[in-house]
Amino acid sequence: VLSAGRLVPLKGFDLAIRTFKVFAGKRPNAEFTIVGDGPELATLQKLILDLGLEGRARIEKWMPREQLLGAMRDCDVFIFLSLRDGGGLVVIEAMAAGRPVVCLGLGGPGLHLVEGCGIKIPARSPEQVVEAAAAAMELLDKDIDFCECLGRGARQRAAEVYDWNRVSGQIMKIYEDVLASPSCKV
Repeated sequence: VLSAGRLVPLKGFDLAIRTFKVFAGKRPNAEFTIVGDGPELATLQKLILDLGLEGRARIEKWMPREQLLGAMRDCDVFIFLSLRDGGGLVVIEAMAAGRPVVCLGLGGPGLHLVEGCGIKIPARSPEQVVEAAAAAMELLDKDIDFCECLGRGARQRAAEVYDWNRVSGQIMKIYEDVLASPSCKV
């Protein structure tokens, strides 16, 4: 299991660690890596120790982008439980790597993730999020075909919606249509 981002409270890494604790209780060989740095680093490291996850959950400081993309390709599931995130580009990168994403149905990540490329968790309470996210991870662990299907769907959505060449072509088409319009006087 992998997650990444700036270690600040609104990114919900504490929820992801608590989720992993529940999931890891049923999957003794599971490992969790968070890639990032920020003001919450010491707090999150202490949470890992307090929950008895040392050796199974770890935080790696920032790494070069290509290395992070490689880690995304190597993980089984990407989890991102940000409580407020306008962009959530890390979710798109995980999707492009062909990994199913577990995220909250909030903000940018909630908009990026559609049916067929991951599992969106409603956010009603911290306890509910941890329980639902752990259940999602268990489902992906138990049903490898479903997990792989979501990964393929994630990669396809990233290619169809977020590929820069495709997006720039769509923007150019809009400009061409506007400039070709009889009401356009340039």
